[in-house]
Amino acid sequence: MAARSPWETPMPLIVSGPDLCLRVDMDTVERLSRITAAVSVVAVVGKYRTGKSFLLNKLAGASAEKGAGFELGCTVQSKTKGLWILPIPHPTKPNHTILLVDTEGLGDIEKGSRDHDCWIFVLAVLLSSTLIFNTTGTLSNEGFEQLNFVSNMTEHIRSRVHSSPDEVGQDFEQFFPRLVVCVRDFSLRLELDGEAVSSDQYLEHCLSSRKTGKSREARDYNQLRENLQDFFKERRCFTFPMPAPEDRLSDLEQADSEELSEVFMERLQELMEHVFTAAHPKTLEGVALNGKAWAGLAVEYTKAIDSREVPCIESSLSLVVRRVNEDAKSDSVFLYTSAMKSTLSRLPVPVAQLAHTHQDSATAALRNFAEKCLLDRDNECAKELGVFLEKQLQEWSRRNDSESEMFCRDLLKEERKPRRNFLKPGGHQDFVRMVESVRQAYQDTPNKGPKAEEVLSRFLSEVQSDEEEILMVDSSLSEMEKLKSRQETDRKVLEQENRVLKEKMQFMETSFESAMKQNEVGILVQNSFPTLFVRVFQMHNLSRITFNWRVRLILFFFVCLTELNNFMHIFCTGKNAQAGLTKSSTLGFWVPAGCIGTL
Repeated sequence: MAARSPWETPMPLIVSGPDLCLRVDMDTVERLSRITAAVSVVAVVGKYRTGKSFLLNKLAGASAEKGAGFELGCTVQSKTKGLWILPIPHPTKPNHTILLVDTEGLGDIEKGSRDHDCWIFVLAVLLSSTLIFNTTGTLSNEGFEQLNFVSNMTEHIRSRVHSSPDEVGQDFEQFFPRLVVCVRDFSLRLELDGEAVSSDQYLEHCLSSRKTGKSREARDYNQLRENLQDFFKERRCFTFPMPAPEDRLSDLEQADSEELSEVFMERLQELMEHVFTAAHPKTLEGVALNGKAWAGLAVEYTKAIDSREVPCIESSLSLVVRRVNEDAKSDSVFLYTSAMKSTLSRLPVPVAQLAHTHQDSATAALRNFAEKCLLDRDNECAKELGVFLEKQLQEWSRRNDSESEMFCRDLLKEERKPRRNFLKPGGHQDFVRMVESVRQAYQDTPNKGPKAEEVLSRFLSEVQSDEEEILMVDSSLSEMEKLKSRQETDRKVLEQENRVLKEKMQFMETSFESAMKQNEVGILVQNSFPTLFVRVFQMHNLSRITFNWRVRLILFFFVCLTELNNFMHIFCTGKNAQAGLTKSSTLGFWVPAGCIGTL
C-alpha cells in the first residue's frame, strides 16, 4: 500500500469553469513548487462515472471515510471537474514523489463539449508519465472510440516550434507517457482462437486489427489504432471483474477491502505493483522534472489552450526551463550571498580568507543550481552563474580593499601626533621615535586586510617629507637655541661678575667707613686722653687742699667718670642707638635706655 500523502486532501490544479474555460489554481502551483524531488505523474482518463477516482484512491491507499482521497460519486452526475492532484511518496524509492492526477470524465452530457474533453485528454497526455485509460466492458470499437482524440493529436499538440506539417507527430513517442489500459467489469474469458492469452496480448490483438476498404470509417478505425501503437510505445493492460455485487456498487467508497472481490483485489495489486515499479520521473528532453517544473508546464499548456492556440511542447518547455533556471539562479545567488555575509560579517579580512570563503560559497551555489536547473546541457546557465559569482568576488574584493584602506588609515591617524608638536629644538628625534612607535603599533594590529602594506608605505612616504621639514626646522632652531644658550651663559657670567664686584665695592665701602670711623675715634681718643690726664692731675693737685680723705676720693672718682663719659659720647655717636644707650639729662652721661626711668 502506498504511503500517506503529505497533503490532507487532493487539490485542484486546473479548474473547469461553467464556461468550460480552463484556469490554473495558483495556490496548488505554489504548493507543487515546494516539491524539489523528481515527480512521477500517474493520470487516469476515461468516461465519466467509470470509477476513476475509486481506482486512484486505492493506489493512494486513502480511506474515503476519512475524506483523505478523491471525491467519489454514486449518482449519474460527474464529480471531478478539471484536473485534481494528490502527491504521495514513492513506496520504495526515496526522494521520489508520485503525483496522482484525477481528470474530468469524458463524455459528460452536462457539458456537451467535445473540444473540452479533447483538451482534458491532451493535458493528461502531456503532463503524465503513466497514463491509465479506464474503460468498461471490453476493448470494443466503442471502448476505443473514447480514445479517438489520439487520431487528432497532430492537430492539438506540437512538439517543435519549427516543424513542417509532415514532421508533426513523428517524435510524439519521446514525450508521450506509458499507456496502461484498465478494462473494468470485464466478464469475458481471455482466449483467442481457442488459446488462453494474457491481458497484454488481448490489448495488442485489439490494436492490431484493421478494417479493409477506403471508407472514412475504415480510415478512422485504422488510424486510431496505428496512432496508439506509434505514440504509446510502452503499453500494458489489466482486466478487472466486478469489484462487488451490484447492490454494493453504489457505495463502494464505504466498502472495506474484505468486501471486495478477491480477484478484483488481486488484479488491483498487480496494477499497483506495475504502476509503482514503472513510475519513472516525468522527463522532457531526458531531464527529470521536479514539482516546480512540472507545475510550470501545466501553466504554460493551459495558457496556450485558453488562448486557443496549439500547445507546443518545445516552446512551453523552453519557457518553463527559462523560468526554472532563473529561479534556480536566484536561489543560488541568495545562497551564495547569505553564506558570504554570514562568514564575512566584518571586513576587512585577509585575501586568503576571502578567496576561501568565496570558493566554498560559490561551490555550494553551483551545486544548488545543478540540482534545480533544467536542460542546461551546455552549462550555459551554469557559466552565466559562474560569471556572476566572479563579479561578486570582484565586488567583495573591492569592498574588502575599501574597508581595509579606511581601517588602516584610521589606525595610523589615531596613533600619529600632529606635525606642529615637533617644530621645536630636538623635535626631529621625537618625530622619529613617534614614527617608529606608530609603525610598531600598526604592525601589531591584526586583520588589517589587503591594503595594510600599501597604506603603511604611503604613510612612511608622507612622514618622510614631514621628517625632512622637521629636521630643517630642528637644525635652524638648534643653532638659534645654541646662540641663545651662549648668550644666556654670558649674561649669567656677567651678572655673577657684577655681583662679585658689587660685593667687593660694598666691602671696600664698608671697610673704608670702618677705617674712617676707626681713624676718627683714634683722633678723639688721642685728643681726649690728655684732657683726662689733665683732669686727673688737677684732682691730684686738690689733694694738697686740706680735705677729708673721703671727700678727696669722691671728687677724684667723679672727675674720672665725667671724662670717661665725654669719651663715650664721642666714640658712640651714631652707634648708641644700636647699643641701646641714651644720655641721662640728670647725670649728664650715657646710660642704658632701661635705666632712664630709675635715674
